[in-house]
Amino acid sequence: MTKPDRVYTTASGATFTEADVEQWGTEADNGFEGWEFGPSRPGRPLSVGSDTAEPITIRLDSNRRRKLDTIAAQHHVSRAQVVRELIDAA
Repeated sequence: MTKPDRVYTTASGATFTEADVEQWGTEADNGFEGWEFGPSRPGRPLSVGSDTAEPITIRLDSNRRRKLDTIAAQHHVSRAQVVRELIDAA
């Protein structure tokens, strides 16, 4: 009896198995034949939404930080994405 593949979950909620990892390794070994990649831009995105994004800093006590981290983890998104979504919903 063969053991089923273990299922892994990414931070964004996507799932994959050991078989997927093996397939990706084979594709990498073969030079990603047939794949097309867009331009690579290192760093964070310049725009989030309709125009250029500007970073801001806020101070949160440990209780609020813990709540923010919990919400972000539950939804598999970053702290910043939680704040953006709350602002958009207001």
